[in-house]
Amino acid sequence: MKTLSPNLLIVGALGMVIAISGCATKKFVRDTVSPVETKVGEVDQRTTQNTEKLGELDSEVTREVSRLDEQVSTALADARTADGKAVAAQGTADRAVARANEVETASTAGFGRIDKTLSDMSSYRQATMESVMFGFDSATLTEDANAQLGRIASATAGKKVFVVEVRGFTDSTGNADYNVRLSERRAEMVVRTLAAQHNIPLRSIHRVGLGEIEGESTREARQQNRRDDVTVFVPLTER
Repeated sequence: MKTLSPNLLIVGALGMVIAISGCATKKFVRDTVSPVETKVGEVDQRTTQNTEKLGELDSEVTREVSRLDEQVSTALADARTADGKAVAAQGTADRAVARANEVETASTAGFGRIDKTLSDMSSYRQATMESVMFGFDSATLTEDANAQLGRIASATAGKKVFVVEVRGFTDSTGNADYNVRLSERRAEMVVRTLAAQHNIPLRSIHRVGLGEIEGESTREARQQNRRDDVTVFVPLTER
């Protein structure tokens, strides 16, 4: 029987130790390190997934912020446009009010002028007057009387609106009723002459017989009262 050398025994012992140690290390790795690596791998995977989700969320948030920015910009632009339209509308309204005030002022002034014109048309001024003389107890026109009526007709030439007023009188001689009728005949003679010989429209002539004039005391005064006062009136608007 051979005796093993000490060195060989040592080497063998070391080999057994290494073999045993190697088996223990592999088991340790299998039982301890591998599960940890698995967990780390899972964590890495979830981290990657979370990173991807965060990236997607960030992209979505970015898109939403951009969309909101666009909406805000559009809303601000619309607001500025609306404000501009409101300012323009206010300007138009102000101009319309000013124009309405101008029209009202002009209308008031126009109505004022119309009222004045109508008032002037209904108000008359004397254009001319002639005292046509008659003989005692007579309603016949003399040559001088006819000339006076010609001047009356000339005063109405070219006038659209006028009034001829004829007032007949007598002296105080005789009966009062008779004198009224005599004054009416004298006024009628003047009207007939103006209409027939001078083409004065009857609608423009007004006549009245007033009879005797009292208070006379002389022959000359009685002679002056045997007359017709013929007056032409025209509206204030006539020149």
